[in-house]
Amino acid sequence: MKHNSKKSIDMAAAPPLPRGLQYARFSGLLAGGFLLVWGIGRLCIPHWAPLMPLLQAGSVLMVTYGVVLLLPWRRVTKRRSRLILAGLMVVLSVGFVFLQIIEVIVAYSAAAERGERLGVPGFQSALVFLALMQLPILLFIQNPEQLD
Repeated sequence: MKHNSKKSIDMAAAPPLPRGLQYARFSGLLAGGFLLVWGIGRLCIPHWAPLMPLLQAGSVLMVTYGVVLLLPWRRVTKRRSRLILAGLMVVLSVGFVFLQIIEVIVAYSAAAERGERLGVPGFQSALVFLALMQLPILLFIQNPEQLD
């Protein structure tokens, strides 16, 4: 029998995840599903012409981010695949946070031009929190022994 020196995880031997990590992963799955549906919905709705390329790019980013969040991260066994996915997750997280900040700035600017005042952007803040929470969650899912 040939011994494989590369690190891989046998799913049958993988320890069960702590309950808090399971809840956090569930929130990531909900966020991924929401972003997928929201991004597809934004792609289907016509927008104001000058902002069309920015909104389409943001929608494609949301769909991509949603798909990456929905991937079965615990089943990724190859180290190289994990590193590539983690790098992709970092890039998508930064892009998504940047997109949310830009959307809030545009909304506040449009409201200021109309003489209105918007409240606290709670929805975008919650999305940013969920987005920034996902990478550590996914890394701990792949290495639950690092939680100690």
